[in-house]
Amino acid sequence: TTLIESFKSTLAEIVEADVLLHVIDVSHPSFEEHMNVVSETLAEIGAANKTIILVFNKIDQYSNPDHFEEMEGRPLSIHELRRMYIGKLPRAVFISAIQKENIEELRDMILEEVSRKHYTIYPNYLE
Repeated sequence: TTLIESFKSTLAEIVEADVLLHVIDVSHPSFEEHMNVVSETLAEIGAANKTIILVFNKIDQYSNPDHFEEMEGRPLSIHELRRMYIGKLPRAVFISAIQKENIEELRDMILEEVSRKHYTIYPNYLE
């Protein structure tokens, strides 16, 4: 019961947030299914329209799992996977937190989205 109540309070915070970071463990064989569950949950709580930055983490542990569509008779590489998602999603970044790979790209993306939201809420750029 305590865990459920804690989870509910976390969901309430999500509804109030301006920008969400959806961190995905890309090394997990079912990461796409996990992404779908999170998307469905966000829709159920009324947060599907939030600005969401997809953070594909653990790219250093990605190992071409067999469940991906094969490209030219072989599983997708992390670079092909990245191109596939970056082409479809405007706010996606592939990182390795442990290796500190692409962290600056993530910071820049967060700054850009937070700044954009800030100026819509506090139009302090107007005279």
